[in-house]
Amino acid sequence: MKDYENFVPENYNVSEKTLNGIVYNIFGLFMPAVCVLLFGYIYYLVWGNPFQNLVFDFSKINTFDFFVGLFGSAFLCFCIMICNSMLKGIFWSKYTDVRINMQIKSFAFRFCFLKNVIKKSNFIFGLFMPTIILGIIPTIFGIIIGSIIITFLGTMVTSLGACYIYILLLLRNAKKSDFIKEMDQKFGYIIYSPKI
Repeated sequence: MKDYENFVPENYNVSEKTLNGIVYNIFGLFMPAVCVLLFGYIYYLVWGNPFQNLVFDFSKINTFDFFVGLFGSAFLCFCIMICNSMLKGIFWSKYTDVRINMQIKSFAFRFCFLKNVIKKSNFIFGLFMPTIILGIIPTIFGIIIGSIIITFLGTMVTSLGACYIYILLLLRNAKKSDFIKEMDQKFGYIIYSPKI
C-alpha cells in the first residue's frame, strides 16, 4: 500500500524546509574529501600504499589524452549520479509515486522526484539505500579483496550519498511517522505533522 492512500492533508500541520543549494554543494565538495581520507586510510592500513610502485611520466600526456581523461571522468560521475537516482526512485516507488527528469534548482541537480507524500522513515530509507548498495558495500568489498579500483568507485558513490546528510539535518525535527513531499518550484520539502 502506498503511503498517500490514507493521507488526508486537512489532518496535518504543514511546514516547509528549503535547502540552500550552495550549502548542499559545499557538502558535496566536503564529503568526498572526508570519504576519500577515511576509506583511503583504511585501505592503506590493510594493504599499504597502492601507488608506491606506480611510475607515471607526465611528459607523455598530450592535450587529447588530458581531455579524454577529464571528460571521461565527468561522464563517469554523471552515470553514477543517474544510477544513484534511478535506484532511489525504485526504492521510493514502493511507497509513493515518483517521476524521473532532470532539474536544476538553487545550484543543485535532481533527477528523481516524489509526486506524492511519503513517510519520513520510508523517504530516508530510499534516500540512503543506493549509497549503501552502490557505495558502502563495494567500498568494503574493494578493501577486503585489495582492489583500489573498486574501492575508489565505491568511495565516489559513497561521497555522493554523503551529501544527503544535509537533507537529514534539515528534516531532523520531523518524526518518523510524519509525511514528506518535495516542493515543485523550490529545492526543499513540505513536512506534514499530525494535528494534536
